[in-house]
Amino acid sequence: MNIAICDDDLFAAGHLERLVASAFSENPDAYECEVFSSGEALLQYLTHYPLAFQMFLLDVEMEGCNGLEVADRIRQTDTDAVIMFVTSHGELMPEAFRVLAFQYITKPYDDQKALGIILSAIWHLQNRKALFQYS
Repeated sequence: MNIAICDDDLFAAGHLERLVASAFSENPDAYECEVFSSGEALLQYLTHYPLAFQMFLLDVEMEGCNGLEVADRIRQTDTDAVIMFVTSHGELMPEAFRVLAFQYITKPYDDQKALGIILSAIWHLQNRKALFQYS
């Protein structure tokens, strides 16, 4: 599973990266995690590799292209990715669900609750029902 973290606060991004690592502690080879320090950097990467990630943890409030704008762009090419927002702006929650966000983690967050949300997203991705059509 490929996971992207996008947060212009490198301390916060590192903290999220450690939470993701703990979610995969039983199987550390089951994931790859990339950290981007701006929305523009992530979008530039996605220009070359549009379906590179199955999960995104996006900070809403960033300089330049914010997390909501990044999510809009992701949804233009990928309707299946799990997008989670991490922010201190709970009032923006309705806007987050417009781009079909999986969950919203409000800062400051409790590590155990945030880990539970990440584990729930992993479970969701691993247990999607595949539909087959036979003719």
